[in-house]
Amino acid sequence: MLLQWPLIVWQVRDGWVPLLERGLASAELDGDPGGQSRARALLGWVLSEEGRPAEALVQLERAPELAALAGDTAGEAIARINLAVALTRSGAAERDGSRERDGAHDRDGAAEQGGARERARDLLVRALALAERAGHTETVTLAHQHLAHHLLADGSPAEAAAHAARGLALAPRLAAPRRVALRTLYGRALAATGRTGEAVRQLGDALREARAHAYEEGEKAARSALAALGVLTDR
Repeated sequence: MLLQWPLIVWQVRDGWVPLLERGLASAELDGDPGGQSRARALLGWVLSEEGRPAEALVQLERAPELAALAGDTAGEAIARINLAVALTRSGAAERDGSRERDGAHDRDGAAEQGGARERARDLLVRALALAERAGHTETVTLAHQHLAHHLLADGSPAEAAAHAARGLALAPRLAAPRRVALRTLYGRALAATGRTGEAVRQLGDALREARAHAYEEGEKAARSALAALGVLTDR
């Protein structure tokens, strides 16, 4: 089951939860901490993508420590990335719910969400260090991607651009969707720092590569970022 993880990640909404739950139960019966960590990390990711952040966190909170127990450095890095993403999404869901109920979230809620975002950033920084130690290029690039996204959302576009650029330097060896995502983030971060011309070039390249590889989600993201800069594109 865990050998199917690339398919699960790219087709994340195809009903993988029951299979992953069985895989986790099997790893627990075998007393295999590495298998448990990988199963929890994947299950948590899928649950997060399905809009079930609370359930995702139940799985993901234990995944890093299990990977560390198994001596799986790259696995721990991935578990920390997935946990960081789920924490961020959980905070966003709570914030939106608070707005619907009260018109605005209170100070305590805002402080909790700020703490969750700070913890998420720490998890991503640690994940990057672990992935670099393991020499796992794909996970290093993934950590740069999520750090760029996180920093851009937190109003640190220069730092975000630096992480996106470092990820892109490694991305030629990786799949096109990763390059498109990184280049789109890089373009958005450059735009936020006022480097509009460079941003448009990066986003144009992202759009063309997404189209060349029939990556519809990436094409939509790049086009949206260009539209935000007032650049019209052919559909």
